[in-house]
Amino acid sequence: MQDEFVVSVQKPPHAALYMMPCAAATIQEGAFCSLLMQEIRREEFCITLHIFQAHELPAFRLSVEKPCAALIYVLQGEATYSLPGIGRIVIEEGYYYLLYFPTGTHSLQLETNICMIVQIELTPSLLNKLAGTYYGMYEAHNNVTENGTGGILLNISWMNPRVCDTLSKLIYCRLEEEMGALYQETRMRDLLLLYAEDVADRDKREHGNFNFSSADINAILEAGNQQIQKIDETVYLKDVARNAHLHPLKFHAGFKKVYGKSHSKMLAEARIEKAKSLLKETDKSVKDIAYETGFCNASSLIRFFKRHEGITPLQYRK
Repeated sequence: MQDEFVVSVQKPPHAALYMMPCAAATIQEGAFCSLLMQEIRREEFCITLHIFQAHELPAFRLSVEKPCAALIYVLQGEATYSLPGIGRIVIEEGYYYLLYFPTGTHSLQLETNICMIVQIELTPSLLNKLAGTYYGMYEAHNNVTENGTGGILLNISWMNPRVCDTLSKLIYCRLEEEMGALYQETRMRDLLLLYAEDVADRDKREHGNFNFSSADINAILEAGNQQIQKIDETVYLKDVARNAHLHPLKFHAGFKKVYGKSHSKMLAEARIEKAKSLLKETDKSVKDIAYETGFCNASSLIRFFKRHEGITPLQYRK
């Protein structure tokens, strides 16, 4: 659906209570829909308020000039992002998300006639500070700094009353200039602490009551990197945990905390990706590729490959 927009700019103060009081608003109005956007840039983050109103349900094209990680808070409505690598991500009213957006043009499909979204982009310097502490931030930081090509959904949390109250104070701050910047930076820290609490509660449910030091995290990261480089070798969790100087149960919980998946799943995915590369780039037999990628035999590779890709290795090669 094509729509021609008339663009106007409104400077503060604003009569509408739902608008950020101290930020100019860019309004695009068309026959099918309208978009109001406000933006406030701070040293370590950028707040953007999007308000979509549509007579029909269009898809918007999002141009991302540089990779970014952002917390997405859905205040009203529902929409669907389409990102490379992960496909469709539905974002719903009352939840917030940590997302990584790669460079390129992506799609946002409205699912409701009114949609109100707050996006808080985190700068690389802030991500670097958070990488060793908050779940998902390490992977976000790595993808931003290394220009990862695939989108990533790193976290989903419910917007509980404390989150809603803190977010409201952040975006509806009426203080200007230095005092406004100081107030919003403080509220942003509060928001990140609430994010940390949500993640900690989930970690306790999913990973037990283990506490991980920075040395533990570094050891787990090193173990993950080493395994990716040695996918052709037979690997046992107890041996990897011993090399990381951690109990196997703690290593297993820590690995899922850091990478968002189990050690065995990560290893299997790496082996499948290597097998896909060999199938496309060489004429080696499935048996030879199985041994080269760490599978005990061709049958094992075929079984894992079909589970992950939905087709057999030979079907993939064709």
